[in-house]
Amino acid sequence: MNYINIPVYSYESETQKLWLVTKNELKLLIKIDGKTICLASDEIEYIESIAGKVQIVGKETYKSNLTLRELESKLPYFYRCHRSYLVNLARIKALVTYGKNSYGVVLKNRTEIPVSRTKVRELKELLKGTI
Repeated sequence: MNYINIPVYSYESETQKLWLVTKNELKLLIKIDGKTICLASDEIEYIESIAGKVQIVGKETYKSNLTLRELESKLPYFYRCHRSYLVNLARIKALVTYGKNSYGVVLKNRTEIPVSRTKVRELKELLKGTI
């Protein structure tokens, strides 16, 4: 885990609010166009890989040069539910079955993310008692 020991502020462009991020929160630093953006793990809904390009999705979507595997090792509260997705476990609202061997999770923001059938049992155990 990467913790930053200096005061770090998070900025929400929609509301133009700036706030101090606590030292105990996990941070993810992303470089975009020569700028470094700091995201707390609770600001991220999910991470998706599309055609080899990784997108970090929260209130805004950011492109990352890191791979899903690298992000998975940096974000312990995220689960690799599918080969193309890492999902924030704290954002999962429901685990749904679409049909025989077809599963997904619904996030609190109503986004639906697919779940590989090989991951369903493990995900149910992780979520036991939380949803």
